[in-house]
Amino acid sequence: MGDVMVGGHRAGSNEAKALIGYLPEDAIPYGVLSVRENIEYMAALRGGVSDPEARTEEMLEILSLKQMEKYKVQKLSRGGNRQKTAIAMALIHKPRIAILDEPLNYLDIPTQEQVVDFLESLGATFLVSTHIMSIAEKLTDSAIIITHGNIVYSGPLDNIRKSTDETIERAVARMMEDEVHTE
Repeated sequence: MGDVMVGGHRAGSNEAKALIGYLPEDAIPYGVLSVRENIEYMAALRGGVSDPEARTEEMLEILSLKQMEKYKVQKLSRGGNRQKTAIAMALIHKPRIAILDEPLNYLDIPTQEQVVDFLESLGATFLVSTHIMSIAEKLTDSAIIITHGNIVYSGPLDNIRKSTDETIERAVARMMEDEVHTE
């Protein structure tokens, strides 16, 4: 048995939590709060945000949410603006580690590119869960591919691409199918 450490702090400690941002697959911001209120509320809960109002303003601008800031989240469509609000809430404190589950869900292509640029600007370490290899390629350098609880690949995504003439999706599908057939 050992200890899990995050940035030199015990996992679960307030210091470790301050280093991590988490975006679940289907994040649900508080419906009765406005977009701005959700982001400000998370800044207050997270702590470590020296000027919550200024950082909220920055997030509204970066994620093109300014025109939606006064809308109650429950009035937004399920897609893009709710997802962008959830991203702002998860990353309001500029985490060093971001755990993102399907972070580009519900976003149109221009917005996906905008969010990818924003994520890259954070300079954080990303742990991304996705079924879409093009998203994995945009957000990470290395991958762990798991099927039925077994790791079928661990390493740089470039190695998969260089090892075949197939698309990366087809190569990954073949790896996963090969694993299923060997069980």
